[in-house]
Amino acid sequence: MLSLRIAWRFLRSAPVQSALIAGGIAVGIATQIFVGSLIQSLQTSLIDQTIGSAP
Repeated sequence: MLSLRIAWRFLRSAPVQSALIAGGIAVGIATQIFVGSLIQSLQTSLIDQTIGSAP
């Protein structure tokens, strides 16, 4: 409970810094999702091309 109180106090005392940190985390998560989707798509495409070219 003490850690939540300390976190809340920090969030209220530095709102701009807190917003920047939250924004950075959101961008990082979005980037991870995008890269993961891109890799999955490329892998699926490569498998389809490889299997499609087999006799």
